[in-house]
Amino acid sequence: MDNFKINIDKLKINILQSRDNGIPVIFLPGLGFSSEIFIPLFESPLGLKYRLISIDLPGNGNSEYSNSPAEDYSLPGLINIIKKVTARLFAENAVFIGHSLSGYILIEGYEDFPWARGFCLINCPPLTVKEELTNIYNIDKKFYNFLEEPVEDDQINLLVSKLTDDDNREIVVDLIKKSDYKCRKYYSSWLLTGEYINEKEALRYFSVPIALIAGQNDSLINIQYIKGIKSDILWQNKAIIIPDAKHLPMLDNKPIFIKTLEQLLFDFCGA
Repeated sequence: MDNFKINIDKLKINILQSRDNGIPVIFLPGLGFSSEIFIPLFESPLGLKYRLISIDLPGNGNSEYSNSPAEDYSLPGLINIIKKVTARLFAENAVFIGHSLSGYILIEGYEDFPWARGFCLINCPPLTVKEELTNIYNIDKKFYNFLEEPVEDDQINLLVSKLTDDDNREIVVDLIKKSDYKCRKYYSSWLLTGEYINEKEALRYFSVPIALIAGQNDSLINIQYIKGIKSDILWQNKAIIIPDAKHLPMLDNKPIFIKTLEQLLFDFCGA
């Protein structure tokens, strides 16, 4: 396993990679998180079988904060950065896996990743229209504050209690504290104003397979909404629900999550 940085548009972007060859699988940690949440996968047999790559978004993990946050942290800005990183790593034919809000980089930027083998969204429900946002997410004023403003330690602790189990709480708290709140602010602006496509409908036109995975006990999203999404384009024709897991199923239920991903990658990659 190797950890290194590359320069993209005057930003140092942190990369975690399990090996330097093989079929690439690219992970995008959610906003406020980092590649650290995927380490159990990299240390599993999957890290030897595939070229696992995790990219810390700018302002998150060990990637640099941006001096041009309105540009770099916007949805188009992040799509552009991820596109350039994958090209630099010669990994454009990857399976792309987006966690939480980072999954929308893949759905909204679908046409920017034309050589992708497939997509997987983890705890990232496809959006429809702005009026339905409160039916898709269980959001309140505190969550809006988290997206738009610096947050105090007690607010972070309260949020993290909803995100993951106690065993992982300290790690997740530290990751959120380390992240640049401006990334959440500028990235989420399109989400809060409803400037997005009807992603649920758009999935029908994907030419590669797509998987939806979610933790059964995630209180931030409406799990019934995700369970209700059924389509021939979806892997196994439905969303996959990880039991005994919240917003971070890769940490909350490592064995089941790894087993699920193992089967997904075999089906997507044919190997």
